[in-house]
Amino acid sequence: HAALGGAAERDFADWLGRREGSYLTHEVSSWSEEDTSAVRRAFVSFGCCGVEDPVTDLVDLGLVGPGLAARDLADDVGRRP
Repeated sequence: HAALGGAAERDFADWLGRREGSYLTHEVSSWSEEDTSAVRRAFVSFGCCGVEDPVTDLVDLGLVGPGLAARDLADDVGRRP
């Protein structure tokens, strides 16, 4: 989101270095639907140890509801233009 918004490289690097769940949750929760769609179009990959790890993290942060499976997110992304 910061990069898409034209953030300076230094500011973007600082944002990427943040690890506090409450800060990240507040930041992502403030995005509009348009912001979220733009980030999803630009963010095409990530690395993790297990396929469920990112979903578990999102649930733990309260950004998605419990019971969501990784396949649900994959299906949703697949429907995006």
